[in-house]
Amino acid sequence: MGDEGAAGFHTLALQDDTETAKAWFVQLRASGPPPSPNLNVVMGLDFAQLAANLGRNLLEGRLGILTVVFEAASPKAANHLL
Repeated sequence: MGDEGAAGFHTLALQDDTETAKAWFVQLRASGPPPSPNLNVVMGLDFAQLAANLGRNLLEGRLGILTVVFEAASPKAANHLL
């Protein structure tokens, strides 16, 4: 992936969730606006626009979603980050 080994971590799992996210955004768009209260309450009034931009950029292939799980290589390696 990158320099995670140098940072004291190793990769346990890596999964490309881009297609799952695209399908979720397509379903979200088809269902119409969410009922209140929704994430706008927590994330602010701009959240709807931010979510729309994220969905558009996913669907247009400008970005992707990766799920990655890291583990500290050793307690000694993790301590240098404190």
